[in-house]
Amino acid sequence: MGKNNLGSGGVGDLDFITTLTNCSRLRTLVINKNQFGGLLPNSITNLSTTFEFLYIGTNQITGTIPLGIENLVNLMGIGFEYNRLTGTIPHSLCKLKNLQSLSLGGNALNGRIPTSVGNLSLLTVIGLEDNLLEGSIPGELGKCQNLMRMILGHNRLTEVGNLKTFVLLYIFGNKFSGQIPLTTGSCSSLEILSLARNHFYGSTLASLSNLRSIGQLDLSKNNLSGQIPQDLEKLSHLKYLNISYSHFEGRGPTKRVFSNATGIALARNDKLYGGIAELHLPLCHLNGEPKERKRTVPLKLILIVCGVLRMLL
Repeated sequence: MGKNNLGSGGVGDLDFITTLTNCSRLRTLVINKNQFGGLLPNSITNLSTTFEFLYIGTNQITGTIPLGIENLVNLMGIGFEYNRLTGTIPHSLCKLKNLQSLSLGGNALNGRIPTSVGNLSLLTVIGLEDNLLEGSIPGELGKCQNLMRMILGHNRLTEVGNLKTFVLLYIFGNKFSGQIPLTTGSCSSLEILSLARNHFYGSTLASLSNLRSIGQLDLSKNNLSGQIPQDLEKLSHLKYLNISYSHFEGRGPTKRVFSNATGIALARNDKLYGGIAELHLPLCHLNGEPKERKRTVPLKLILIVCGVLRMLL
């Protein structure tokens, strides 16, 4: 029943869930991308223990995540994203040992990410973006050896835990500060990393050169400074790098991703110079002042002018 125009957005839209508690062989409920509203009923915790997938995302559902969600012991996928849920993430949810996918983004959930999330050993994807979560990313997530994708953007998180196993990591738009954790560089399988729009500072980017699989890296709108490490030129899979709105300085690298003007964003790094011509950076610094690139007259234009003059003479 997903992707229809079901529901009125009002009270009572989800009353039908109570009737589903008698369906002992029901395994999946998919009503995402509709117009269902009203409170998320507690009766959802009385559904059959054979339930495996519960997708009610992108509706107008209010209320909190019921504590009794732990009753659905065989759940493998939870999709409550982009509703109007409030409250905290209950520890009872972290008792669902078969859970592989957890999507709670786009609500108004607050408080901390429970440390017991580390008990979800089969978890591969977790999406908690666009909420009001605060505190740290639990180091216990490092126990989730199958966790590949973590999306925590646009919250109020302030500390980064031990991150090692991810392929995709979005933690942009939070309140992280300090230097970029050295443990970030140990995520050898990481392909996409966004640390943008935080308060990271310093020049310790060398550890990022260990991200051998990285294809997209966004560090923009932080307070990073210093020279761009030459070791970043060694990242053979890196196709997009955004370090705009920072405070980098010195000569810009020119190899690999730095050789492609469409693959790198450097805006508002006023002390950078050199690099490839397409980036339009100052050619060099002379006595502390940038020297603009010389504008050369193309040889073809010179030959055309000479030909015209010869005809006139």
